[in-house]
Amino acid sequence: ITTKEEMRKRGYEHRPIMAIWSFKRKRNPFGQITKYKARLCCHGGQTIKGVHYEETFSPVVAWSTVRFMLTLSEVYNWHARQIDFVLAFPQADVKTDIYMNVPEKFRVENGKLVLDESAPHPSKQGNVLKLIKNIYGLADASLTWHMHLKKGLLDFGFQQSQVDPCLFFKGNLLFVLYVDDGVVLTPNKTEADNLIADLKQRGYILTDEGSLAAYLGLQIDRLPGNRISLKQPAFIDRIIKQCNLKDQRMHDTPAIEILHRDEHGPPRKNEFHMRSIVGQLNYLASTSRPDIQFAVHQCARFVAEPKMSHEKAIKRIIRYLKRTRDKGMIMHVDKSKGIECFVDADFAGGYRKEDPTNPRDCLSRTGFIIKFAGCPIVWSSKLQTTIALSTTEAEYMALSMACREVIYLINLTDELRSQGVELVSSQPQITCQIFEDNAGAIELAKLPKLRPRTKHLAIQYHHFRSWTVKGLNGEDPKIKINYISTALQEADIMTKPLAKQQFESLRERLCGW
Repeated sequence: ITTKEEMRKRGYEHRPIMAIWSFKRKRNPFGQITKYKARLCCHGGQTIKGVHYEETFSPVVAWSTVRFMLTLSEVYNWHARQIDFVLAFPQADVKTDIYMNVPEKFRVENGKLVLDESAPHPSKQGNVLKLIKNIYGLADASLTWHMHLKKGLLDFGFQQSQVDPCLFFKGNLLFVLYVDDGVVLTPNKTEADNLIADLKQRGYILTDEGSLAAYLGLQIDRLPGNRISLKQPAFIDRIIKQCNLKDQRMHDTPAIEILHRDEHGPPRKNEFHMRSIVGQLNYLASTSRPDIQFAVHQCARFVAEPKMSHEKAIKRIIRYLKRTRDKGMIMHVDKSKGIECFVDADFAGGYRKEDPTNPRDCLSRTGFIIKFAGCPIVWSSKLQTTIALSTTEAEYMALSMACREVIYLINLTDELRSQGVELVSSQPQITCQIFEDNAGAIELAKLPKLRPRTKHLAIQYHHFRSWTVKGLNGEDPKIKINYISTALQEADIMTKPLAKQQFESLRERLCGW
């Protein structure tokens, strides 16, 4: 506690930041309230770059890394322990001089904050607070905390991954971090105990949540037969409740048609918040429900000006989730398999004869699924950014996009092995099998052959070719591209609405149910 006069004597000429109270009910993945939290935060919108902070970006672990680590833990029977840092951000010191107003309804008396309902407005009081700790609300609060924890992990002997900055390793001891939620993976339970004890000794305040059963809203269950179940029934219930559908109808598939802008269509009727629902559905699709990825992505394109046709599409997804609320993704670990990738493209799937001049309808859709040990690690359904002129070109562009994620996974496995993590010892290197159902795209990926219809392809789409050919020393290519029939192409579920029978067949291969 200091005064505004003293603040100015120290050369601080800016207005102090407002103090804000934040109240929150914290729930577990089952939807149950676990605690009521009240935090004193500062108004981050009043902070000034160059005065209160310099950089704000703080990395969070990629979901692909989380699923990859879960699969590794099942393959090698590693111990998984969850750590929760209590009031994480204030454990770090602030990096600059920051002054904050006295909280509303408080005043300073004898050097202490005293609750007083009749206290003057904070801006009219002569006292201010000089921040010592990194409290919530600061623009760079997350980054400051990340650097603080990173220092403690490096001091313990960890090394930071160059592929994912939120993955740390020390031999076979792995640490995955998402802001203030950490997961320790190790073959030896004692190493996890030693890490937790060391962090506490270094002054970090944390709770040991025990064996990994829930992480970032996911229910994680180990099932018999080398299987891992990921599901979010409470989150699905919350989404369904927000839509407030009047009838009890349910659907067997999440999509039946390709959506368009529908500029002259009837306006929507339901009052649910379209952006909020689509945002939550997108999170659900990217974490535990890849079966709705295509349906959600095409709805997300039209949240700015939604029409009745788009609202009906959202309702269909919700009715599909009502039928499958207890389902998620069952990852069946097959130790004999390495990295596999299924790639598909829907060439100009949105093209309509009634509106042939709309360039957005001519874009093709890319869909891919990347697996490790038979478990889905990465999946995506996106429109391509440029118009393909043939099915071969559309498939090749999809192949290029998928290979970016494949190369990331290969680099991650190579890095883990180089740092002493014991992966499959029978393989000299991690290779990837990519399954593609277009012969032209496969030939284009393997042979640097120019043709009149493909020579215009940009360099950005050829970046992975060096990974598909033998090395100078005769070593096998790290990426092998194979043909697969369309009926067995799992990525087909990511590119277009499918009939019930085909959808359920591919869903079983992808989600395990």
